[in-house]
Amino acid sequence: MSQAVQQSFVPGSLRSSRAVIQLAALAVFASFGVTTHGDCPADLDGSGGVGGSDIGLLLAQWGKGNGSADLNGDGKVDGKDFGILMANWGGC
Repeated sequence: MSQAVQQSFVPGSLRSSRAVIQLAALAVFASFGVTTHGDCPADLDGSGGVGGSDIGLLLAQWGKGNGSADLNGDGKVDGKDFGILMANWGGC
């Protein structure tokens, strides 16, 4: 578990719910062979969080190969990368 997720896990809090959701999403991605990198892989604009501008950057690279939005490293920007972005939505 990443340090950021460990720090955000406070039993009974909204932050712990978010951490549990992130862990579940990563487990689902891992079961399909999708990997992520870094503590905040979908922060494409380097703002410290994942938001609308990151979606814009991903969509600008949609269908293209090996751009910064190729979050799972499969050589194309597609729905799998969008799923990773959505699983990481919010602050990092």
